[in-house]
Amino acid sequence: MEHQRKLFQQRGYSEDLLPKTQSQRTWKTFNYFTLWMGSVHNVPNYVMVGGFFILGLSTFSIMLAIILSAFFIAAVMVLNGAAGSKYGVPFAMILRASYRCTWCTVSRIIKGRNCRHHVVWVCNVTPGHWPA
Repeated sequence: MEHQRKLFQQRGYSEDLLPKTQSQRTWKTFNYFTLWMGSVHNVPNYVMVGGFFILGLSTFSIMLAIILSAFFIAAVMVLNGAAGSKYGVPFAMILRASYRCTWCTVSRIIKGRNCRHHVVWVCNVTPGHWPA
């Protein structure tokens, strides 16, 4: 195993991308809980809830939608992390193994484009909407 790590390091892989041994996997229940809560409680979800209120949905239906979406997000995260938790491999390496480096770059470009779009959307304050 150590020989393979040295080969990967010689090829330019950082220590963060190499597979983790069982002793290096230190996440506990609290870590998974905070990761899940971070994906549930964020600004886009708050905007969505505000939109539901504006649409006139009842509080019960909004709470039901939040609970169902939280469980859906948890299920997707479990499925997405199955290979990484089983073999100790980070998601970036799973992408490289599945799609090769070229398609991983396409994925990064798409994510970067979405990030840029959201930053421009948040920062787009026109002079007519500035506070007095």
